[in-house]
Amino acid sequence: MKEYNNIPKLQKAMKGEVTRLALTEAALIVESAAKPLVPVDTGNLRGSITHRVDGDEAKIGTNVEYAPYIEYGTGRYAEGGGGRKTPWAYEHPKYGWIWTAGMSPQPYLRPALDNNIEAIKKVIKEKYKVEIYKVAQEGGG
Repeated sequence: MKEYNNIPKLQKAMKGEVTRLALTEAALIVESAAKPLVPVDTGNLRGSITHRVDGDEAKIGTNVEYAPYIEYGTGRYAEGGGGRKTPWAYEHPKYGWIWTAGMSPQPYLRPALDNNIEAIKKVIKEKYKVEIYKVAQEGGG
């Protein structure tokens, strides 16, 4: 019986297109789950959520500067207690001067990931399973 070694071919496939496709699909799951969770005033934050796949890493997020304040809260309400302890005032373009002690967290990215771990695992597992089967069927070496 002739033996075949497709391990190098499989390793190459797993580092390339298959990983990119799996991570892209996983990132889209999180991105689409995060958008409905975002509190909306102007829609700017919701519309800015996107993803990027770079090598073996997927990043889902936004470049909106106030996004971390929404996700983690501010002032005395900030997650982990790291926010400012004293109230402050700021000028809002629509409402004038506002006095605040901060705002509670309104997480959207972390729940989008946490609530979809099983779906993400399933997507990645399926993409790799298909590739393993394909390489195994090719034989040769």
